[in-house]
Amino acid sequence: MKRKLLHVSRSRFGQFKTIAAFLFLTGICCGQLMAQQKPLFTHYVFNDYYYNPAVASTKEGADFKAVYRHQWAGLNGQPKTATFSGCGALKKFPLGIGGNIYYDKTGPLGNVGFNVSASYGIRIKKESMISAGLSFGIIRFSMENDVNARDANPDVAVLAAQDGKVVPDISLGIYYKYKGFYAGFSIPQIVQSKLDLEIDDPADMNKLVRHYFIATGYKFKVAEKFQLEPSVLLKAVKAAPLQGDITLRGIYNKMVWLGLTYRTGDAVAVFAGVEVKEMFQIGYAYDITTSNLNSVSNGSHEIVLGYSWKRSKSSSGSKGYEVR
Repeated sequence: MKRKLLHVSRSRFGQFKTIAAFLFLTGICCGQLMAQQKPLFTHYVFNDYYYNPAVASTKEGADFKAVYRHQWAGLNGQPKTATFSGCGALKKFPLGIGGNIYYDKTGPLGNVGFNVSASYGIRIKKESMISAGLSFGIIRFSMENDVNARDANPDVAVLAAQDGKVVPDISLGIYYKYKGFYAGFSIPQIVQSKLDLEIDDPADMNKLVRHYFIATGYKFKVAEKFQLEPSVLLKAVKAAPLQGDITLRGIYNKMVWLGLTYRTGDAVAVFAGVEVKEMFQIGYAYDITTSNLNSVSNGSHEIVLGYSWKRSKSSSGSKGYEVR
């Protein structure tokens, strides 16, 4: 079926060409207008709850993270993403709870999302646990409300996008943890909610696209005060190539870390950070663009702030029901 073209004013035509290229290259549209992919983060190891709601019940206390990402700096309409999340396990029950809010903007297109989650953990052995989690939330998609653009572009799809659309979002995940090893599988946007932007074409309504995330890693000691943590994050979505983040992080004295990430078809990233008293974390990542955008992009910047509160070992905090 012939795709409907968006009519825009000449003053915004160049901007929309750039934005269209963004959406295609990052897989945001995935063959459908506004079927957005979940934002990506170089600090995925620190932001694991964002990708998988089952993580909450494996925490030994409470964990809070704030991340800001400025992607492809120097390019007009570059993506900017901010997220804040908090999660943790209840003290006397094998349940984890959490919540996340994020804002993502690319050119004139933006969305705000909010979700809450619950997860259930089962302790298999003393140091191993498997958990399952479910999150429910809403996402609001919108386009910059430019009065001049509205007058110049009476296209119903454009007007609908500028007015904004709110849709439900459901995600589920499973997570396994054993000592320094962890592995998880999650499916965000599982219900593929319809956006209904092209209201004159009910046979081809826009909708969210289901995504699949697989994350795994292993932290181990190589010296008295030095640890290594290799990890991988795989991201799959319909009509887009499989993308993987391959990361190696070195940690000194449980306080300072330095790492390198290779993201297939996109970038090489370096990141570093520090943790104070095993409670406060701050980190920075810089992505060096390796795709065709490297001639017009100055790279990507990302900052993470975190606070972790852990129960004392003498506390009878819930770590999941043990299977005997």
